[in-house]
Amino acid sequence: MNPAAQWVRGPFTVRSAVTGSGGDALTEGGPPDTVPALLMRLFLPIRASLLTFAAVLLPAAMATAQCPIPRDIVTASRALTDAERSAIDRCVEAQVALLKSSNPADVSRGRQDLVQPPRTPGVTDIFRRAYADAVRAKLRDFFKSDDEFRAVNALSVLPFLLTAESLEELADNASPLNQPREAVRIAAARFLAHACRTLGAPTPPYSLNPAQADALARKTREAADRETSWVALAELASALTFQAGWRLPPQNLETVRGELIRVLQRQIELAKTTPEVMRAVQRTLVGIRRQVIDMPAAARPDYGRQLSPVLRSIKTMSTQAPPDASESLKRAFTSSGSIVDQISGLF
Repeated sequence: MNPAAQWVRGPFTVRSAVTGSGGDALTEGGPPDTVPALLMRLFLPIRASLLTFAAVLLPAAMATAQCPIPRDIVTASRALTDAERSAIDRCVEAQVALLKSSNPADVSRGRQDLVQPPRTPGVTDIFRRAYADAVRAKLRDFFKSDDEFRAVNALSVLPFLLTAESLEELADNASPLNQPREAVRIAAARFLAHACRTLGAPTPPYSLNPAQADALARKTREAADRETSWVALAELASALTFQAGWRLPPQNLETVRGELIRVLQRQIELAKTTPEVMRAVQRTLVGIRRQVIDMPAAARPDYGRQLSPVLRSIKTMSTQAPPDASESLKRAFTSSGSIVDQISGLF
């Protein structure tokens, strides 16, 4: 494969095949994801950042912090003093400064050093929250800048700060209300989806309480309410399907699933005038299918009743692909109908 057609999406490798027909629809659990050639243009400014994003997964021992934070601060079990908070600020500022460098190695080192402290053995919630607040405050100028490369580098730090507020910051930057650049919104939505997937693991690095989970689900859906990019819409829906797999009380899971249905409804309405959005519908259905398979059998009938009107609409639309649509887009339409049948058979 042409190396120029391969890039890294968060901690996952995505091989993107640019074809004359515009590529295949994004899928979950199948062949490597592909995106239309038109959308590849959006990712060119951020490709270099995404290529090095996987480096933040290195164990803490493999990163050399240029400004190590004293261990008694990292493991503090009482409120931090002003002097200790100042020490955190100084170290964070030194690493954030590297993100402004024209040397890619400096940028990579700054990013790696920023994500290590929250994962230090023995770290406490007290330190992690104080550290995350300091990092987020110093990264916000990057989010607002016109430099998409630096904006995405800064956003890539947020999933590893391990706080609810950091995930909400990603959701904020996935919204057109706060982030005008489509490529940056797509990156924010992808980082959010990957973080939500991580929190559904058997042993997640941290967890959100029910109130925090509800707030994040709402923010994710609100970002989708204003979005028109099918790629961003697909990623926002993915974030919600992963959230629905968290260990939450039934009423909170119902809230998350309700927000996911609203995002799917948004996709359907857009697809009526912008057929390309059917690609997002297809990918969202794949996530819902996985979600239904994983949920307890007793919970399926009620969820099926909530989904039924939406699934019927998609089934009708699945036979209405535009005559001049690319073959890959036509497959997105027909595949959506097939997945609807599969999901309906699970209820």
